[in-house]
Formats: sequence, C-alpha cells, structure tokens
Amino acid sequence: MLGVIICDDDRFMMETSAKLARKCIADDKQTASVVCVADNYSETLVYIEKNPGAYLYFIDIVRDTIENALERLGGGFMKSHRCVVINQKHVASVSDGFVRFAGGETAACSFRMKNEVIKKCGVKRT
Repeated sequence: MLGVIICDDDRFMMETSAKLARKCIADDKQTASVVCVADNYSETLVYIEKNPGAYLYFIDIVRDTIENALERLGGGFMKSHRCVVINQKHVASVSDGFVRFAGGETAACSFRMKNEVIKKCGVKRT
C-alpha cells in the first residue's frame, strides 16, 4: 500500500488536501492511505524516520523552493524532476520519464535528471 504524506503550514489547506486525498483514494479504490498529515517539516521528518518506506508526498512549496525543501529533508533526497523530490534509498530503477521505487510505485523523472538519479541511487536504467 502506498502511504500518502501531506505537509502544509496553512491549516485550512492541509485539512482540505487530506480530505480530498482520502476521497480520491476511496472513489478510485486505490491501494493507498493518507498516513501523515502535518503542518510543519519537523513533524513530517519524525514520521518518515520512525516509518521508513516509499511515500507519495504533497508538500507545500508555494512559499518555499524545492532547494529549501531538500535542505530541510536532509541527505538521501534529491530532485528527479523540476517539481518532484524522491528518497534515493527506495529507487529500484530508472526508465524513460519515470523512477520506479522498490514497492512498484513510480514518479516523474526528467530526461535531464535521469543520469544523475541513476548515479546517485546506484541503479540501472531499464
């Protein structure tokens, strides 16, 4: 099951996003679950450290940059696309346009970032 993490410092947006994600998961009968809803990066990081795994992240970056989010997340995370951050230790392979994680989930990977993702994650291109 894919875990969904939502982090937004705007409480209204955080709660609205969580409600919408739960509805979409239920309506589409997806094998996913909202596992963490937080209003700060610290709470999100504590959850990730206590519950390692592959997640789909919705992080409020409107008021921040991807680079600042990467800095706050610490080592082991990188961009695979201009608007996608991945956890390097869960990457299983890289193919044209996608990163595949150990659990079978995928995320966007730009052509420009593909070689860097392969190198940093120590995986092969499929």
